[in-house]
Amino acid sequence: MNGWRGVYLFVEGQDDVLFVERILKPRLETHFEFVATIAYASIRQATLAQQARAIQTSGAHLWVIADYDSAPCFTARRIEVVQRFDDAIETTQVLLARPEIEAWYCAGISEPAQFRVQLPSDIESVTKERFNRLFARSLSRQIRTELLLSLLNSYDWEVALLRSASLRYCARKLGIAAGELL
Repeated sequence: MNGWRGVYLFVEGQDDVLFVERILKPRLETHFEFVATIAYASIRQATLAQQARAIQTSGAHLWVIADYDSAPCFTARRIEVVQRFDDAIETTQVLLARPEIEAWYCAGISEPAQFRVQLPSDIESVTKERFNRLFARSLSRQIRTELLLSLLNSYDWEVALLRSASLRYCARKLGIAAGELL
């Protein structure tokens, strides 16, 4: 490996941190000396901009993973995220989970019966609300974090990449879809 190489992944909240730490980080660690995950939802805009500039000056890679939500288009949502960072990042550094990170959790379920759930044919239709309805029985017995950890413990990366175009795009941009850095 040439020189010092690290990557910072800014994510919205704790569900995103959990996903990144368990699924993306181990794959990124084969390419980078360190991988840091930062939840940015509660960080002030000026602080985010300052952190982003410092990271980029250091030569480390910086990506922001955000929910697409119900934006009119990818470009509009990326611009919103860039503005949250006070324009200290480029739109090309923003990766979107479509429609929300919960869809990525569902994408990797290879045996839905194990979770007593019937997944929709279009994984990228799974919003936070739909996720909560799909897993209502499990959520009534488990706290949300336990359920998410259970899903991640049996996560099937290859199945997830097939089911979710937005996850596949993210993996390609991060260089972990085929094991090559882009």
